[in-house]
Amino acid sequence: MTQYTELIQTIKKQRDFEEWGATAKYIHAHDGAVETAYNDGRILREKDGKKEWIFPENYKKEEWREQLLTRWRRQ
Repeated sequence: MTQYTELIQTIKKQRDFEEWGATAKYIHAHDGAVETAYNDGRILREKDGKKEWIFPENYKKEEWREQLLTRWRRQ
C-alpha cells in the first residue's frame, strides 16, 4: 500500500491547488454591481442579474498555471 503514497500526495496537492484557485480572493460591491475575483485570476461581474466572466490573457495555459503554482506555494 505504501507504493501509492507519493501518488496520493501528488493528487491531494493538485486538489488543494484547484480548490485554492476557485476560492474568492475578494468581493467588491459598488453601485449595484458585485465583482468577485478568484485566486486563479478569473473575475465575475454581476449587475442587474447579468453575469460577465473576465479571464486573464494566458488563462489555462501552462505558463499561467506555473505562475499560479508559485503564488500558491508561497502561502
